[in-house]
Amino acid sequence: MFKISIIKNAQVTNSCTAPEAEAMAWLARHEGMGTFGQKKETVEKQVLIFPAVIDSEGVEISPAQYEIQQVEVSGYTVEMLDISAQLEQERINSESLKLLAESDWMIVREMEGGVACPQEIKDARAAARASIVR
Repeated sequence: MFKISIIKNAQVTNSCTAPEAEAMAWLARHEGMGTFGQKKETVEKQVLIFPAVIDSEGVEISPAQYEIQQVEVSGYTVEMLDISAQLEQERINSESLKLLAESDWMIVREMEGGVACPQEIKDARAAARASIVR
């Protein structure tokens, strides 16, 4: 499974997840259209250096001063991350937490009532705790 993030000016504008084949087909389709992966381009921008000086009667004493500066503007880029391992760990965490929640009553019963919890349940709980990664 892949996470696709669309980035413009260092900000993620959209993201989604898709199986690898679909993600690659989507990327190829958009690369063919020239939609993404555009290189940064330099544009000229007029930047105010000093504002106009105006006297108390509203008469301009000196005009505003501007400077032309070169500014880089980037197009959209695409970042694709393989999140298969992350999703698998989330599945393992979920199953382990479910097992712990479902068997909590046996531990409480043992502590409060003295009825022993089966060793295989204790072993399964220990394995579940060990498999959880946060």
